[in-house]
Amino acid sequence: MRGISSGEQLSILFGASLNSLTLAILTSVTVIGSVIPVAYLSVRHRNYFSGLVEKACFTGFALPSVAVSISLVFFAAQIGKPIYQSIWLLVLACFILYLPTGLGAVRSTMLQISPRIDESSRTLGRGALRTSISVTLPLLKPGIVMGGAIVFLVTMKELPAVLMLSPLDFSTLTSEIWSYSSEAFFAKAALPSLILILLSSVPLTLILAKSGFKR
Repeated sequence: MRGISSGEQLSILFGASLNSLTLAILTSVTVIGSVIPVAYLSVRHRNYFSGLVEKACFTGFALPSVAVSISLVFFAAQIGKPIYQSIWLLVLACFILYLPTGLGAVRSTMLQISPRIDESSRTLGRGALRTSISVTLPLLKPGIVMGGAIVFLVTMKELPAVLMLSPLDFSTLTSEIWSYSSEAFFAKAALPSLILILLSSVPLTLILAKSGFKR
């Protein structure tokens, strides 16, 4: 408000908001779509292979976003187009970093589903694939929603990967906040910060509601 009263010109930042939403949604869908079979294998078919795959997914916790981003820049530069300087490279970085976040939420829900439910469905004549689609997936819905919301939330605030891997004309709310703050334009940085808080409030509300903090 002080910046506006002093004549500061503030932009709407519609493009940056749309880019942040696009990145967060693509990352959430990619992560959740990948962790569902991993969670199913690690819980229902526990063996050396499924345990190895699960442990590989959790390596994102040990990798700083800067290290992941620099590595992807190096490999993408060797390949060139259409990988280098594409949004899909940025999605891949966020996928690696936040895969454990989505896997933890889905796997914890899978552990609460009794395997006898699947067995009962199969005894009634349904195959394994049909049982997974019509029985297991609906029961996994709370974990899927929770995992997607958390991945969406953490992706919205990602900065190092965005600065290193985003295309030249691709700016997000976090990159706008960093750019304005580094140049001491705090009034301009306040607007994308408020927009980021507003957009992040939707998945945050889902998380709090799931935890029992209802309005």
